[in-house]
Amino acid sequence: MRGCSTETGHPPLAALAGCVLVALLLAGHSDASPSRGISSVSVSKGFFNPRLRQTIGISLAVERPGLLTLLVLDSDDRVARRLVSREPVEAGKLSRSWDGRDDEGGVVADGAYSLKIELRNPGRRDIYLPSGRNAKPVDVVTTFYDRQNGVVAYKLSAPSRVFLQARSFRVSRTIVAGEPRPAGSVIDHWNGFDEDGKEYIAALPGFSISITATALPENAIITVGNRALPALASARVRP
Repeated sequence: MRGCSTETGHPPLAALAGCVLVALLLAGHSDASPSRGISSVSVSKGFFNPRLRQTIGISLAVERPGLLTLLVLDSDDRVARRLVSREPVEAGKLSRSWDGRDDEGGVVADGAYSLKIELRNPGRRDIYLPSGRNAKPVDVVTTFYDRQNGVVAYKLSAPSRVFLQARSFRVSRTIVAGEPRPAGSVIDHWNGFDEDGKEYIAALPGFSISITATALPENAIITVGNRALPALASARVRP
């Protein structure tokens, strides 16, 4: 996987604006067999805050009658919420919503969640499971770095897990370690210091910042607002 970095000695904005992670996002490629009975799956938005009583809509179409199961999975493919369990449905368009809570009624930890949809009828089982697909590199364009205020701004071509690191010749600091970010413009904040808070990396020889990203599963849902495990605590997302 290739990343982008900017070295000191160049104007930060100019250097970072020209720093691009060149990668190919192969949307729709899957190692699993495609589902012919489930189609047009979509979510109403890329992220939401359950603590503010926000919800997210999930839409799909089924090609034939059957028993529908709709699950929300966490990043380890464990069931976070069972929205629908073997519900009889007719062919056509369907919609459901998720309030960002688990089966026990608690708000889920901040993170990226994916869908598993199953349609069963006699002699047939169709499954929509995008988390089973290989994660692909995502285009990253770094647009701005403000050393004084500790701001790193960049754009993602798709919802992604982001790896953001600062380093010098001697020390390094992982700023974002595989946390989910939505597509579009994102700002991360960093105080400029190493992991121990002792050395100011941004002033050391050989200072650089690198960003790489891999695609989240299709129709991934990012939840924010649960500070117990904050996925976006250091980031601000621009609409």
